[in-house]
Amino acid sequence: MVTLIKVGEIERPFLFSWKAIKEADKLAEGLSEFEAIETNIYLGFKYGALKAGKEVDFTQETIAEWLDDDLTLGARCLQAILDSQKKFAGLQVDPATRKK
Repeated sequence: MVTLIKVGEIERPFLFSWKAIKEADKLAEGLSEFEAIETNIYLGFKYGALKAGKEVDFTQETIAEWLDDDLTLGARCLQAILDSQKKFAGLQVDPATRKK
């Protein structure tokens, strides 16, 4: 589910998708908690842009600048990530009912 999140004056697509989760898992090792949060936010905007057919016109450093400009951005992005996790939670298969 793509969410539009306002960054400055621009609404940007944000999607913490399966691809974002896989990439985050690869990048997570050795990151501090804050670096991991910043990385997840970057990946959400990256995969949101790709899903919407838009150019990825920012870097992870750009994300840090956006967060410096507006600390509420982090909370809005983390809420979008939590909302996407709820969606994935509904897709989990109970091992007891899985066909063998």
